[in-house]
Amino acid sequence: MGSSRNRDGVVIRWKALTREQKLSVGVLGVLGVISLLFAFIQVRRALITPFTTPVQRLVELKKLFGPSQEELMEEEKKKDTDGDGISDYDELKIYRTSPYLRDSDSDGEPDNIEIAKGTDPNCPKGETCAAAIAGTEVATGTGPGIVPPSAQTQGLVPGVSPLMPERDPAAIREFLRQSGVSDAELSNYTDADLLQAYDESSAQFGAGDAPEDSQTMPNPSP
Repeated sequence: MGSSRNRDGVVIRWKALTREQKLSVGVLGVLGVISLLFAFIQVRRALITPFTTPVQRLVELKKLFGPSQEELMEEEKKKDTDGDGISDYDELKIYRTSPYLRDSDSDGEPDNIEIAKGTDPNCPKGETCAAAIAGTEVATGTGPGIVPPSAQTQGLVPGVSPLMPERDPAAIREFLRQSGVSDAELSNYTDADLLQAYDESSAQFGAGDAPEDSQTMPNPSP
C-alpha cells in the first residue's frame, strides 16, 4: 500500500514538471549511465594493463630473435639464386643440388633440364652415382649416403631450434647479448616480456616437429 502511494507521488511530481525540467532530468540520467560505463572501462583497463604487453613491444622483441624458420622457408621458396628455374628451397630440400650453380654436377646440362629428363642433376654424364633424382632416393632421403630427415633432427627439442637458448630469462638475455643486443636495450624489457617473445618465436617452429634443417636457424639481429 505504501509503495503504491510512493509510486503515485512520483508520477504526480513528474507530471508537474515542465517540459524543460523533464528534458534536464533525461539528460542527467543519460550522462549518469555514460559516466558509469566509462568508470567501469577505466577500472577494467587498470586491472588488465599490468598483465599485458603492448603489441609494439612484442614486435620489437620478435625482431631481436630474427626471422622465424617459417619466414626463412617461405623466402627460400620464392628465391631462385642461380636462375635455373628451380627454387632455392627445392634445390636444398628435395633435389640436394646447389642453389648457387645452374649446373650442380658441371656436366654442361642445367639442373632443371636434367630433372625434366629424369637424370640425376648431381651426377655428371657418363658416371654412375649412388643417389637418384627427386621422386626416388633423393626425394625420400633413403638412398645411399643420404641422411634421413628423422636422423638429422633426432634429439632436437620439439618446436625449438637447437640454437635457441633454454627458456630462462637470464639465458635469453645472454643469448641476445652475444648476438649484439646492448645491455641498455635489454634493460627496456622485463623477464616476462622476454619469455613471452621466446614462446611466440618457439611456437613458429611448429608444435610437434623440430625445424626441418637446424642449420638454417637465423642469427638474431639487434
